[in-house]
Order: sequence, then structure tokens, then C-alpha cells
Amino acid sequence: FASIRPAAVSALIGAFLGEFIAANAGLGYYIIYQASRYRIAEVFVGVTFLFLIATAVDFISRSLSRRSMKIVSLLNL
Repeated sequence: FASIRPAAVSALIGAFLGEFIAANAGLGYYIIYQASRYRIAEVFVGVTFLFLIATAVDFISRSLSRRSMKIVSLLNL
């Protein structure tokens, strides 16, 4: 469970970079498309949305890790 947190965030970054490089849909494509149209506000919306998703994934994985550690410590008593 300790490896869930870095693995989840790394998977999110990998998926985003894959969309950023070679996709025709998704958040990475949206950011590239808006940047090519010089719509900077929409680019920042996409980046902010990505930041919020990464923060939520990190929070969820951290919560799962803490709960699993509590359960394991209770079982060891």
C-alpha cells in the first residue's frame, strides 16, 4: 500500500504525457489544441484541471494508505 501513492501520480503523469504527445482526444489534446489557437485562458483551465485531478488522486491514495496502515496495526495487536 505504501507504493500506491507514487504509482498513482506517476500513472496520471504518464497518461497525460501520452495524450499530450499523440492523441486526438483528452486533456492533453485539449491543452495542445487551445495553445495552437493562442487561447491562453483555456490552456490555464486545462492545466488547472490537471492539477486538481492530480491533487485528488494524491489525496485519495494517501487516505487509502493511511487506512491500510491503521488496519494492519490493529491486526498486529
